[in-house]
Order: sequence, then C-alpha cells, then structure tokens
Amino acid sequence: MIAFLLADSLFGQPLLPYDSARRYLGRYPNVKKALRPEFYKVPPGFVKVTAEMETLHLSPRITWGDVVCPWPKTWPRYVYVKPLFVDFLEELMDSVAPFRFISFFRSPRYNRRRRRSRFSRHMFGDAADLIVDLDRDWEMDDLNGDGASDVEDALEIAEAVEKLKARYGKVFGMGVYPRPFIHVDMRGFEAWWGGRWWRVALQPEEESLKLREDRSFKTLKLKISAKPPKVERAPFRFELDERRWVLKVYEGKRLVAAE
Repeated sequence: MIAFLLADSLFGQPLLPYDSARRYLGRYPNVKKALRPEFYKVPPGFVKVTAEMETLHLSPRITWGDVVCPWPKTWPRYVYVKPLFVDFLEELMDSVAPFRFISFFRSPRYNRRRRRSRFSRHMFGDAADLIVDLDRDWEMDDLNGDGASDVEDALEIAEAVEKLKARYGKVFGMGVYPRPFIHVDMRGFEAWWGGRWWRVALQPEEESLKLREDRSFKTLKLKISAKPPKVERAPFRFELDERRWVLKVYEGKRLVAAE
C-alpha cells in the first residue's frame, strides 16, 4: 500500500488551507523557536472529517476515527496525517500486529490544553502513541510471551522500528512509557527517550532525550532496572509525571524538555 498526497487532497479527501481551519485547530507555535525549525513546518493542509467518515479507512488498518484529535467531541474535526508515516505504520503492523492508537493527531489547542511538549510531533501529523491490544482491554498485550504486560512488550515494538531504519533512515523519534505504551514519530531526525527504565542523556542540540547511538535495543533490554538513570550531563534532573505519563527534564528549576 502506498499512501498518497496530491496538491489539493490527502487520501482522496480535499485538503483545506490552515487559515480555513485555524478557528478549530488553534495557533501553531512559532516554529522559528524550535531547535530544528526546518522539521517543524505547519502542515500543508487539513482534511475536514465528519462523523460519517469516522469508520472510513485511509489505509487497510487505519481509519479517520483512529487519527483525529479526541477534542472537541463535536464534529467536524480537522486533521493532517503524513502519508509516509501511514505507510510506515502499516509496514510496522505487518511485522508486529495491528495497533490500537491511544493518541494520533493533536490540534495545537488540544496540545496546550493537555500541557504537552510545545513542539509535540502529534501536531504535525507524523506521531502516534500506540499499543497492541487484540483483546480490546486498553492494555498492552503480552508480546514477548513472559506472562506479563510491561515495558518489555513495548520494547518488542521498538525493536521492530529499529529494523525498519534500514528502509526509512534515521528519521524516528521514539519513547517507551511504563503504562506500557510506545510513542513513535517520523520527525526527520533521531530522538529517543524512555523514562527511568532506560539510561538516557540529554543532548544539547535536540529538544528531546536520546539514547546513545551505539546501544542496540537487545543490549538495552539488559540494562532495564528500577534504579534512577545515570545522567552524564549534570545538573539535569529527571522527573516522571506518572499521572500523565510525561517525562520532564529540569536544569535547576527550569523545565527544559517534556515528552
């Protein structure tokens, strides 16, 4: 399956300019203030999704209802999804299992309402928080067969993403959360984070947490523990907000990153 984007349509649906949808979406942050502004451009247009389109498929296993912002609850809603990201998710599901999406596109207004990262990739149509949930209980399935639903199962998906890097390149952002679930995005450069279960280091040139590039996921699995991470770039302090599953990083009292 090859997703497609024409000049004036997305997955066969008309694309409306941002100015036509700004009233519903809210204002995008000033991308010039992003650490890599070339990767944070306002999407080229938005699809107006009606209630009747909720179950309509934009790919074999993804519907418009899967990708729209969950707020407001009224219709219509406006959404942008990067076609290449949809292709990637379909290929990832081929190697793992069908996903249940916890969060996909977020409007800038909803993103602020939820107090998420200022430049969250969810606003740019190439990010998803997901689990494998074949029994539909809103919990991650036991993917590695150890009898438990835990962060190890999220790492099974992370390993599948790692294998697809040969095809797509080093363009992924990814975080593993203890609920467990996994965030994956196609931001255009690598960024990795994973709370206190992974050893992490803050890279000054990025706005997010990254794993050392020389650590494979198989090696990383052996390093998982309940101990606080070893942080090499003091004086950064890590704090996990378990109510919203947001990892925050402080430099002194100043919040410098949140994913």
